[in-house]
Amino acid sequence: LLMKVHAFWGRARELEQLQTLWRKNIVHLVSITGRRRVGKSRLIQEFGKMLPHYIELSGLPPEEHTSAQDQRDEFARQLAKQLRLPRFQSSEWGELLQALADQTRSKPTLILLDEISWIGSKDPLFLGKLKTVWDTAFKKHPKLMLVLCGSVSSWIDKNILSNTGYFGRLSLKIHLQELPL
Repeated sequence: LLMKVHAFWGRARELEQLQTLWRKNIVHLVSITGRRRVGKSRLIQEFGKMLPHYIELSGLPPEEHTSAQDQRDEFARQLAKQLRLPRFQSSEWGELLQALADQTRSKPTLILLDEISWIGSKDPLFLGKLKTVWDTAFKKHPKLMLVLCGSVSSWIDKNILSNTGYFGRLSLKIHLQELPL
């Protein structure tokens, strides 16, 4: 089904888990957590190389003056660049996430929302908007895998994994450990 990955070691089990989900030809919501620098993003990037359509969107690092609007503007910039759309702005996460859903609905797509805690921590409405767009648009997609990834595991645990709004929606939870020497 998928081509062989070169120069990427130690994550065969996790890649197989992702491939198994992908083969099911339905929509999946996946979370990947783990401490910094263990290869969470790299795992999805390597998996994405095997697929026809891969989109990676990442939050801005947490800085004192980074606002929720800064996160939305950066998300819109990355979205426009990766989907070759005209640059646009929005002051509302629902519009941005809906644009992502609309632009990807006609083809099998892997979407990585990397450093999800950075993306969503400044806006208390982000998680509700993501859940709403998941329920109304993403889950109607013929073949989609949306991966929520981040190093702040406690934020993901509290706001996604333990959130009743996301109960029953996650197809796979991976907590990535350090590779042994």
